[in-house]
Amino acid sequence: MNLCKTASKKTGCSSVRAAMIKNGYDNQLRKMPIQNAKARLLMEIPLVAKDYGARFDLSDSILKESVRFILDKFGKLGLNEIREAFREHASGELKVQGAEMWGGEFNIAVLGKILTAYCENRGKILAEILKQQEKLEEEKQEKREHAERQRKADIEFPKMIMRQRAKITHWSEVPVFWYDNFLKKGWIEFEKGEAVEIFEEAKRLASIEIRVKEMQKVQLSTNDRLKFQMPNQSELAKIIARQLTVFKKVVEVEDWKPEK
Repeated sequence: MNLCKTASKKTGCSSVRAAMIKNGYDNQLRKMPIQNAKARLLMEIPLVAKDYGARFDLSDSILKESVRFILDKFGKLGLNEIREAFREHASGELKVQGAEMWGGEFNIAVLGKILTAYCENRGKILAEILKQQEKLEEEKQEKREHAERQRKADIEFPKMIMRQRAKITHWSEVPVFWYDNFLKKGWIEFEKGEAVEIFEEAKRLASIEIRVKEMQKVQLSTNDRLKFQMPNQSELAKIIARQLTVFKKVVEVEDWKPEK
């Protein structure tokens, strides 16, 4: 799953913008070492200010206060989002009243208004990204849990088979699902013509089963006969063939073990 593409479809923003917001969230200023965050802001703020309207160099006091202001009020943003906020303001994507640099002079009020509007604008997009991220994590967790359950089942399955195998005395007692599991694990192999012979015997047994069912149906009351479901002989033969195969090649083989 591509989180940003999904979020962009849900919110109507571009996938590029969603990716930029996610990058900012993943690299929040408040999560950086404080000295590193300050140093990067000291370099970035003057460049952003000049690129988006400031005609004069920022004074040391304005620059230092801008750094403190951002870390205190907008530390949840990534460094890349400071420039992005001004870019969106310049393009008209952000509607901000009173955020013009009159006379080309940068000030903290302008900085605050633009970043506030940007945060409000990004909120819906970020919420969708986090929602999709949580969903993805849940899916990954479910896969991990499923893999762990499967791992434990693979360990326990042969032990369970040996316990149940010892209790089976007739082919009809064999669980039908054993056949597919055993075949998949390589625990059953057919010699030439053996599968055909077993299926022929299964068809004979299915025919007998059907006759028994018909006799049982005759003895039922009228209402019960209407509810009685007669099995399909062809499908019954396939089921019996599976049971019969496991019975002959596993249960009746005295020294059989699930070692393959």
